[in-house]
Amino acid sequence: MVARGFSRSAFVDELEPVDVDGGPRLWAHDLSCYEADPGQASLQGDGLYGEGERRFLRIESRYYAVHRPEPHGPWRLRHPARSDAFEPQLVGNGERCWRLRLERPLEWNDSSLMLDRLWPSHPPLQAPQVEQILQVSGVDRDELRGLLVENRPLPVNLRDTLRRFEVDARLSRVFDELRQSPEVFPDVDILDWCKQQPALQNQSDAQIGIALLEDQRLWRGQLLEHLAAPVHIDDEVMTLLKRDFPGLPDAYVQAALHDMDLTARNVAVQEQRIPLALATKARALMQLARANRALEGLYLQGAYSDGTGELVLALLRNLPKWPERLNLELRKGTESGRLLAQLDPQGLASSRTVLVYREGGFRLYDAQGLELETEVAEPASIFDALLALLSPTERTALALTQDDAAQQLRNQLAAGLPSQRKNLFNLLGWRNETPWFNPGFRLPDGRVGYSLGGRVPGREYSARTLRDRVRVLYPGFNEAQVESFFQRLLQEPGSPFDHLIEHERNYAQLDRALNRWGATTTDRTLRYQRQHFAEQLRRAWRLEGEVDASEAGNRAAMRVNLSGWRIKQLPSLPVEVDLSHVGELVLAGMGLEEVHANFLRCFDRVHTLVLTNNRLTAIPSGLSHLRQLRTLRLMANRIRMNSQNQEVLSSLTRLEVLDISHNPLRSLSLRFDEPPQLQSLRLGHCQLRSIPDGIEQCGFLQFADLSDNQIETAPAELLRMPWSFRARFNLTRNPISAAERERLYGVDRHGETPRLTEASEDLMARWLGDQPQVGRQARMAIWQRVQHEDGSSGLFELLQALTQSSDFSRERGYVSDQVWTLLEAIDQDATLRGRVFDSAGEALGCVDSTAERFSRLQIQALAYQAGQRSTAAEAGIELLNLGRRLFRLEALDRFAFQAVDQRRLAEGLVDDLEIVLGYRIHLAKVLDLPCQPRTMTFHTLADITAEREQEALQAVLAAQTPEAVAQSVARQSFWSDYLRHQHPRPFAAIGAAFDARGEALDVQAEQLTTEVYVSSWEALKAERESAEHELTLMLTREALA
Repeated sequence: MVARGFSRSAFVDELEPVDVDGGPRLWAHDLSCYEADPGQASLQGDGLYGEGERRFLRIESRYYAVHRPEPHGPWRLRHPARSDAFEPQLVGNGERCWRLRLERPLEWNDSSLMLDRLWPSHPPLQAPQVEQILQVSGVDRDELRGLLVENRPLPVNLRDTLRRFEVDARLSRVFDELRQSPEVFPDVDILDWCKQQPALQNQSDAQIGIALLEDQRLWRGQLLEHLAAPVHIDDEVMTLLKRDFPGLPDAYVQAALHDMDLTARNVAVQEQRIPLALATKARALMQLARANRALEGLYLQGAYSDGTGELVLALLRNLPKWPERLNLELRKGTESGRLLAQLDPQGLASSRTVLVYREGGFRLYDAQGLELETEVAEPASIFDALLALLSPTERTALALTQDDAAQQLRNQLAAGLPSQRKNLFNLLGWRNETPWFNPGFRLPDGRVGYSLGGRVPGREYSARTLRDRVRVLYPGFNEAQVESFFQRLLQEPGSPFDHLIEHERNYAQLDRALNRWGATTTDRTLRYQRQHFAEQLRRAWRLEGEVDASEAGNRAAMRVNLSGWRIKQLPSLPVEVDLSHVGELVLAGMGLEEVHANFLRCFDRVHTLVLTNNRLTAIPSGLSHLRQLRTLRLMANRIRMNSQNQEVLSSLTRLEVLDISHNPLRSLSLRFDEPPQLQSLRLGHCQLRSIPDGIEQCGFLQFADLSDNQIETAPAELLRMPWSFRARFNLTRNPISAAERERLYGVDRHGETPRLTEASEDLMARWLGDQPQVGRQARMAIWQRVQHEDGSSGLFELLQALTQSSDFSRERGYVSDQVWTLLEAIDQDATLRGRVFDSAGEALGCVDSTAERFSRLQIQALAYQAGQRSTAAEAGIELLNLGRRLFRLEALDRFAFQAVDQRRLAEGLVDDLEIVLGYRIHLAKVLDLPCQPRTMTFHTLADITAEREQEALQAVLAAQTPEAVAQSVARQSFWSDYLRHQHPRPFAAIGAAFDARGEALDVQAEQLTTEVYVSSWEALKAERESAEHELTLMLTREALA
C-alpha cells in the first residue's frame, strides 16, 4: 500500500550521498554521534591528542576518536559504536593542522577558531592571545583562511611566533609554580638545561629554582631563546648565512634554506659566500624577523630586543598625556653606546635620560652618563624603567594604577600599534625592503589569503548541498567558480551527485597513491621532500595555483612548477587520475632518472613540459600520451638518441619548440615533416657530427641552435634553401670551414654587387675622407699592414662594395668610424684577423647585403674582444650588457624571419634580407642593437611601417624575460669564460668530481668493450658539460638580478 499525502521528512531531505567501501550511502552530516571521551589524552606534536594507542581529534571543545584503517591511507573519524558506519576523512598539512575533508574553510571567519585548527594548543588560545599573535606575526584573517584552504604549512613568521608564545606561557607556569614551592622543580626539560649552565652547575633542584626566581629577568630571556629554537641542523650554508646575517633567528635561517637548489648550495660552500638569490631572501626574512621580535617585546616577558625599545619610544610620541618634560635616549649596551632611538631629537640634550638594556634589565643614566639613583622595579623591563621616571601625578594622568602599572603601560602602547606592517615601518623610520615572498594565493590588493566566501542563503537544499560539496572538493573556489562547476555537473547526463562522487573518487585515488609513495622511504629528508611535492600535486588537482592568462580560453591553462624537490622518483599514479587542466608542467632540477608513463598520462592536455637538469637517459615514452604537447625542454640530461627515442619525438606532431641541448645525442634523425609546426630547435652541446637530415623540411622553423658540436659540413639540401632560412641556423664553435660557412650564410645571388677594381690607394683615400693629418698617417699605416696580410682580399672587396652602401652616402662619418675600429682591432690581433678574413670571403650580394655582412663582421669582432676581456674582474657589467644586446638582436631576427614567412604567404615574392635588415635599422636605437647600419638602399622593399615596427618592438620586449635573457647570455662563450675566471672554485670542484669518475672509468677499461668505454666517456663528458652549464646559468641569473 502506498501512503497518501506522504510529506517529505526534513531529516531525509538533508541527507547527502557519500562514498564508502560498500558503495554510495546517504549521510546526515552529523558529527555528534562520533564524539568520544579522550580520557587522559594529551596534545601530541602532530596536532592530535594521544593516550597509549588511541588518537583523538579536537574540534573546538569536542573530541573525536580517529584511526587509520589502511597503513598508508588517510586518518578517519571512528564511530564509537558501529564498525560499518561512514568514517569521515581527515586531511593534514604535515604539521599540526587537521580538518575534516567535508569541512569548508572558505566559509570560516573566526580567527581564534582558524588558528586553533592550524596550530592546536592546550589549553586553546583565547581571543586576546590570538590577536596578539596575529599582530606580532603580521598575519591576518584572510591569510589564516588561505592556509586552511590550500592546506599549506605555516609560514615561518607565524610558526615562530606561536612557538615563542607557547614557550612564554610555559615559562609563566614554571615561575608561578616555583614561587609556590621552589623546592620542587616543575619542568624536567628546563631543569636539564639549567644544570648545563656554568652558573647553575653542582646545585640542587631547589637551589636552581631559587636562583631562577632571584634573577628571573636574566634567565627568562635565555630560556625563551633555548626552548623556542628549532632543532639544530649541522649545515655549512646555514653557518655562512648566520655569518652574513648575524641577527637572523635560526627558524628564519632554516626557512631561507628551505628550497635552495644543489647548484647554489655548492657555490656557497666552494666560494664561502651567500648567493645573491639567497641573500635577497634572507634580507627580506631579516626585515620580517626584526619587526616580529620588536612587537613580541610588547607582549612577552623576556622577549626584549633593540627593535622593541625603538618601537616603545616611537609609540610614546603618540601616547596622550605623556609628560613633555621626559626626553629619552635609548643606547646600545652602555650609557655611551650606539644611539638606537630618541624620543624627541629636537629636545635639549642636557635634559635627556638615557636608557640602557644590559644583563636582562634596564638601567637609567643622566645626560652626563651618570647612573640615576632612581630604582627600577623588577623585572626591570623597559616599561618598569619608564614607570620609574614618572611621578605619582603623571601616573594618575596616564591611568596607570599602582598594582599593575607596567602591564597597563604595555597595553596602552600596544593599542597604538598601526594595523598595517608598512605603517609600522614608517612609524619606526625603518626602510621597507622587498617583502618576503609568500607562495600562497594572492588577493587583488596583493595580500596573501582568501576572502570570506561560501553559502548563498535561501537556495533549495539539494542544490545547496551539491554546491557545498563542490566547495569541499575544491576549497579554493570562489563563488563564481563554484557556480560554474555546479552548472557543468547539471549539464552532464545522469545524476549530478553521481558525477561529483566520481570527482571525489578521482581525488581519493590520487591521495592514496601519494600517501603510499610517501611511505615507501624511511629517510626523513626524503620523506619531507616527497610530502611537500605530494601536497603541491594535490593543490594542482584542486585547481589551486597559477593560471596562464595567454591560455585563458583553454581548459588546460594551469601552470604547475614542481621543480627542485629531490624525490628520487616520481609517484606512480592510477590511470583514472585526471590532471588534464594542467597546461604547463615543470619538473626541473630533480635528479630524475626516468619519468614513468603512468605519471605523464594523467597530464594528457599538457602543452609545455620542462624536464631540464635531470638524469634522464632516454626520452620518456609517456610523451606519446601528450597529444597537445607544443613545447618540450629536455636540456641538460644524459639522453643518447636511438630509434625508440626518435620514434617518441616523431609522435609529437604538434611540437613547436624542442630543446635537447646538453645531451650526448651524437646524432638526430627525425621525420621533420611529421612535426610540421616545429619553430625552435636547440641542439647545442649534443656531440652532433652533422646537421640532422631533412631539417630543411621544417617549413615553420624560426631558429635552430646547433652550436658547440662537431659539425664540419652542411647538407646540400639545406644549402639550396633561401638565405632567410639558412640564416636561422647557429653553428658557432663548430669545426666548419670558412668556405662551408660562406656557402651556408652567404646571401642569395640575385642583385649581386659588381666587383669594382678601384685602386687600393683610391679606396683608402675614400675611407680616410677628411681625417686630420696626425691621425691620417697612423690609419694609412694600419690599412697597408692589414692589406698586405695573406687572405685580406675578401675584406677589402667588402670595403670597396661598402662604398656603394646607403650609409656611405648618408652616414659616412658613422660607417667610417666602424670601418677603422674593425681595422685597428684586426691589426692588433692575428687570431681575430684570421677569423675576419675567413668570414669576409663570402660572395657579395646587393648593397644592403653588403651592409648586413659588415654588421656581422663587427659583431664577430665585438664578441671576440669581449672574450679577450673575460679575465678582467671589472668587465662583468660590460659583458652582460653585450649579452643582453645580442639577445635582443636574436629575438628581433626571429620575429623578422617569422614576418618574412607571413608576408611570403600573403604577398608572394618578398626580399628576405631587406625585411630583416629593415627591422634591425628601424629598431637599432630603441633596442640598443650592436653594430647595425643606420640606413638602407631598398627600404621600400622592406616596407617596415610604423605599425610593423611597433609590433616587432613589443614582441622583443615580451621575449626579454629574465629567464630567457639568462639562458641566452649563458650560451655566450665570452660570458662563460668570464664566469670561469671569476668563480674558479665551483668550476674546479665540478672538474675534480668528474676527473675522479673518469679515472675510475679508466680503471675498468680492460673489462669494458671499446664501444661501451667510448660511450661511457661521452656520457661522462656530456654530464660534466651539463653540470657546468647549470652552474653557469645559476651564476648568470645571479649577475642579472
